[in-house]
Amino acid sequence: AGGADSVLTAVRQKRFVWKVEGARATATNYDPAARPRRQDWDGMWVENGALYATSRRALLASGCRLSGEVALVEMPEASYHELDSLTDWTIVEQLLLAQQG
Repeated sequence: AGGADSVLTAVRQKRFVWKVEGARATATNYDPAARPRRQDWDGMWVENGALYATSRRALLASGCRLSGEVALVEMPEASYHELDSLTDWTIVEQLLLAQQG
């Protein structure tokens, strides 16, 4: 409806991210000297992989599933879980059980 060429779903995360190179660590999404409280910070958007959509024209022009004007659809934080480990399975299972009862 907004005229975007591509759309993806994402979750707002309020996590501070660090990059490590050799023995050095650098904050990548905030200034440690002026660290905000996470509750007061807008956070960042992280793809949750639930949906990617693009127009045929944009896909043929770029060869990429996200190109041109990209729009984002926010999903609940609970939708940001992947099943890559036994710990992930336990977390998702408990979330599903909590929704049932």
